[in-house]
Parts: sequence; C-alpha cells; structure tokens
Amino acid sequence: MEDRLKKEREHMDLMLLQVKQYANNSDQGVLQVDKNITSNIVEEFFEKFWRRKIAYNPRKREQVVETMVEIADKIGVSYTIGKIVYDLQDECEPYRRMVMETVDKILGKLGGSDIDSSIGEVLMESIIYAYREQTTDYDTDDVILNGFCRVLKALHRDIVRPYLEQIYLMMKCLMEENNTKQAKVRLWQQVADLCNRIRWECEEEQFNDELLSEFPHLIL
Repeated sequence: MEDRLKKEREHMDLMLLQVKQYANNSDQGVLQVDKNITSNIVEEFFEKFWRRKIAYNPRKREQVVETMVEIADKIGVSYTIGKIVYDLQDECEPYRRMVMETVDKILGKLGGSDIDSSIGEVLMESIIYAYREQTTDYDTDDVILNGFCRVLKALHRDIVRPYLEQIYLMMKCLMEENNTKQAKVRLWQQVADLCNRIRWECEEEQFNDELLSEFPHLIL
C-alpha cells in the first residue's frame, strides 16, 4: 500500500514538473502555443489531476493550483478558466473551493482581459452558484468570497453589470434564509465586502436605493 502511494506521489510530482517545464520553455505566446503542450501534456494533466479527490489533499491541491496558474500564464487565461469554469457548479463543495481558489489566483496574477463574454457569462453564473451554495463549515477562510470578488473586479463591466441585480437578490435571500445570529454576522460581513466590490456599479444602477434599504448598515 505504501509503495503504491509513493509511486503515485512520484508520478504526480513528475507530471507537474513536466507541465511547468513545458510552460516555461514555450516562448510562442498565447496565440502560437506549442501544440504538444495543449494536446498532450496539459490534457493529460487535466485528466489525471483535475479531480475531486485532489481537493481533499492540501499538498496535492496546492501543487495543482500552482500548476494551473503556470498553464494559464502560457496558454491563456480564457482557455484555462474555460476548462474548469463549469466545475464551480459541481456538487462537491471542497472541489468548488479548489476551483474558485484557482480562478482567484489566475485572475490575481494575470488579469481577465482576454476573457470574452461567452466565458465571462458562464463564469458569472458559476460564481453566483458557488457563493449561494457555500456553507460556513467550509468557507471559514473566505475562499469563495475572495474568488467571487476577484472575478467581479477582473471582468469587463459590460459582462458584470447584467448580473448585479441577481447578486443583490441572492444576498437578500441568503439573509432571509439564515436566522441564526452567527450566520447573520458572517453574512453581514460578506455582504459588506461584496457591496464594496460592486460600489462602482451600484451607484449607477436604479436598484441602489433598494439595496441600501435592505442593508441599511452598509455604506456604498
């Protein structure tokens, strides 16, 4: 059993190293990327390591997330996020957190300027789902919140704006559904952070007054 696990770890380390080496050695840029990277190494990486079980192993999760950032750096943000965006709607919460952490780190390092409306719209719908379905048992370190705010900041305003009212309604529903004091305190904190992130839009939209009436403690 130990030998099998050791071999599995060694294989993973080698695979991650190969992905990073190919990414670092490619100087053709996003549009002229080496076909060996996209068709072989990267696809094998997704097949073998982009799995739910990785989310339960802190060491492997960190390695995989770091490698995804390397891949996005060379192959492109839009391509990489497009490969994983639907996983934000997966039924497994630890896996959704891993995906959100990956999106957060990719956008934090590389930005989202090459994300078009087709990917951007799916990303918005997916982060709203991940945020709505989170539980306080898992998101004690605000992985979902941080990723949510990162996406709002990174995407073009024209992509974000149509979803602002949906975000507002989501926050309103969450406050109504969570009646315990502990849950409400945490939600107030998260709502405040979200509203600060979308302040630049809320001030321009007609539902700004309604938002303030529902959340009077917030200063937009």
